[in-house]
Amino acid sequence: MDNRKRIRVLQVTGGLNKGASGGIASFLYTYYNEMDRERISFDFLTISHQCFQPYREKLEQFGSKLYCLDVEQFNSLKGIMTSVARFFAFPK
Repeated sequence: MDNRKRIRVLQVTGGLNKGASGGIASFLYTYYNEMDRERISFDFLTISHQCFQPYREKLEQFGSKLYCLDVEQFNSLKGIMTSVARFFAFPK
């Protein structure tokens, strides 16, 4: 790799379970599997109780950081937005 820093991209999704995310999980996983991970790295934030199975092991091998906000504990949009805001307020 040249002198450029690796770009880290946070993918925010509703979930990464097969059959539960409308194909988004499969698309992101396939795309990430084929891309140059020396230059670009994906981290994942799911806003759901259904986090990362069956992708967890491979994503961790790729060096991804995996975050999950279990929003089922919140009963309003305000609660969800507060949780997301807290996530972005803390350094990772």
